Amino acid sequence: NERLNAQVEKVLNIAKLEKDQFKLKLEAIELEEFVRKIIEQEKIKFDIPGGDIALVSDHKNIVVKADPIHFNNVLSNILDNSLKYSGNNPDVHVIIRTKNNKVVIEIKDHGIGIDEDQIKNLFNKFYRISTGDIHDVKGFGLGLYYVKNICDAHGWDIEVQSKVGIGTSVFLEIPTIKPYG
Repeated sequence: NERLNAQVEKVLNIAKLEKDQFKLKLEAIELEEFVRKIIEQEKIKFDIPGGDIALVSDHKNIVVKADPIHFNNVLSNILDNSLKYSGNNPDVHVIIRTKNNKVVIEIKDHGIGIDEDQIKNLFNKFYRISTGDIHDVKGFGLGLYYVKNICDAHGWDIEVQSKVGIGTSVFLEIPTIKPYG
């Protein structure tokens, strides 16, 4: 029920985005604490033999401006994909680092990876990575479309780098509103 409810909510939000009836409710968010809470929420999904999710950060006072609900959904969607495409031993690291007046959040997995020719389509509506004749990965191809639209609405950059058989990294680049140090 929760999964179906989340999918319906995603579809409704996408419809609002496409009709320009979408309004972000921006708040100042202390980034490391926010990300740590999301990882704690997601940790149960990684609670399988060989599964691990970890935060790598030493940046305590980074503050960003974001809609907390949608920011949570963005990170949860990316983490969910990392889990789905990690095979039997999901090992995911969320790395926070600074770059000029921005912060970069990297979600890095050691999963099956993505063919370079498929990366350009990842953010298209209803696009799903082909896994051949086996359809063992659940989803409707809306998650990353939603993620991209939320990032665009915030003015954030998102990039994907991947190598087949090695893993995938998703990078979110977000301006900071408070100096860090």
